[in-house]
Amino acid sequence: MSIEIKKLIKFGNEKNLKNLLKKGEVYMRSIKSFREDDKSGIGDRYEGMSIISNNSSPYIKEQNPLKNRPNKMHITQVSVHREGHVGNIFSTYAISGLSLKTPVHQIDQRMKDNGSHCLVITNVKDFTERIFNSLKEKGFKYEEGLVKYNNFEKNYHTPNYFKKSDIWSYQMEHRIFVKTPQESPLIINIGSIEKYTEMYKSVDLIKGFQI
Repeated sequence: MSIEIKKLIKFGNEKNLKNLLKKGEVYMRSIKSFREDDKSGIGDRYEGMSIISNNSSPYIKEQNPLKNRPNKMHITQVSVHREGHVGNIFSTYAISGLSLKTPVHQIDQRMKDNGSHCLVITNVKDFTERIFNSLKEKGFKYEEGLVKYNNFEKNYHTPNYFKKSDIWSYQMEHRIFVKTPQESPLIINIGSIEKYTEMYKSVDLIKGFQI
């Protein structure tokens, strides 16, 4: 990683997080499933898009085709989804040098939408290397990094797996993207991470977590 990450926080439901904590069960969702999910804080209609083009139209067409009036109406053309299955993603909330711009780092309240519980992972190097080694052993190609956030409501964009709309910037996401052959969850096992990880209720962590 070119940017040092101090801690990773994984939000989710209690059962899945216990499986990650005690067994090292890493669950990676497909990109398509994120796009189709309508749950607040999870679903993202931009996932898997290759082109986002925003244009301004000088006219609004009314019912009478002869009566068009000038207007700075904003038209968003959201196209094109990448064809077929793209891959799977494991995402976490990253506390890095970029996020530590003030003496106190406060997690946004909206992160509670991402799950009732969370894991705070302090040995980021060991955790991520275990994932990478498992993926290599299985013959998967992967990429990892911090997500960059852009205003998709303006101009022209070519999103990828590490570029998202700035409406999600509060999630401060670190991603591991895996190129997989079929549309299904990917599950790997890396062994217990209990020695450097603690579990909290999301509401308690967000209320009291400071760096």
